[in-house]
Amino acid sequence: MLLEYFALIERLGYELTVNDFSGLIVSDEAQAARFAPYLIHRNPFCMAVKAESRLWNECLRRKTALCAAAASATSCFLGACFCGREEYVIPVVKDGIVLATIAIGGFVTDRPRDLRRAGRTLAGTAAAVEVPRVAVPATSVASAFDAAISREAPTPEDARALLGMAGSELLHLYERLENEKGSLVVPEAARLSRERRLCLHAAEYLRRHLTSPVTAGEVASACHVSVSTLSHVFKRTMALSLRAYLLHLRLEAAKELLRSGRSVTDAALEAGFDDPNYFSRAFAEAQGVPPSRWNAGGNG
Repeated sequence: MLLEYFALIERLGYELTVNDFSGLIVSDEAQAARFAPYLIHRNPFCMAVKAESRLWNECLRRKTALCAAAASATSCFLGACFCGREEYVIPVVKDGIVLATIAIGGFVTDRPRDLRRAGRTLAGTAAAVEVPRVAVPATSVASAFDAAISREAPTPEDARALLGMAGSELLHLYERLENEKGSLVVPEAARLSRERRLCLHAAEYLRRHLTSPVTAGEVASACHVSVSTLSHVFKRTMALSLRAYLLHLRLEAAKELLRSGRSVTDAALEAGFDDPNYFSRAFAEAQGVPPSRWNAGGNG
């Protein structure tokens, strides 16, 4: 029910993010897979900002500050990250321990202030801020910001109502996990959270470049680690290599295209496969039937 409720919030146009400070979610393979879409900021502006190594590290560093702010909060509060992205945040707390925060964002309450904050953060960076169909110098962020963050803010009352239910449900999940694991906090929570965030950022990068030639070096560069580090952590955390995960994403995209009536060749090319014959072999190996029969049989 909790993830269905999260999906409902996103259908309302808000971005939802969970920070798992306890480690109970990120350390549990099944729960981590279920919550994966919500464990990082996927906003295009945020993804672009984190392409700069200095800002990636600053984003990670400020997770500690968020946890401290959540510890002193008594209820839902409005905050903003260092690059101007606003969000309402609710702490999930038990026995004085901040287990997690849930945030909804993607909106603006004070655009001039948010743009000033983003401008100060990005001043001096050499990278361009890029979002779909928009590329502007980092010192002029208004177009990129507006393209990615333009949702009207919820009222404080609406935010409290949305997050209050989500927080209660997530607390119940933590209590169930505590009963299973015997503890509220995983000793390696910080490391596990960093590694999970790294892998999810890499996965999102692959998803955004699904139809382009992508190398492990490019993905590692986007995550500010070496290829060997990313490959090792990704395989250990996601149980798939980068190459295998990219293949999985492309096959899933191809299945959606086949459902929409695309031919096998068109589905292959639109999903990022250069060779339709290779696509057919890979599809048959993964699904047990060739794409022509899978489509004709109404699978999916």
